Amino acid sequence: LMGTGSETELVVEAAKELRKSGKTVRVVSAPCVDRFEEQDAAYKESVLPKAVPTSKVLVAEAAASYGCISMPVTLCALIT
Repeated sequence: LMGTGSETELVVEAAKELRKSGKTVRVVSAPCVDRFEEQDAAYKESVLPKAVPTSKVLVAEAAASYGCISMPVTLCALIT
């Protein structure tokens, strides 16, 4: 689960609920997608491993799809 900015709190709470049901969940805070994109490939791989299918990654973003479009994800929740 990835949160971009203030949505990270929602992602953390969602992760807690998913863990209660036995799911393995990782939370990534991405306050600045542009800054993330500037990082080297090794760093990006450490944060969003290619071994994790994009169908298993959900981004929560506030009212804009920029982070959802630029990140390797399948699911995006726009929070308005």
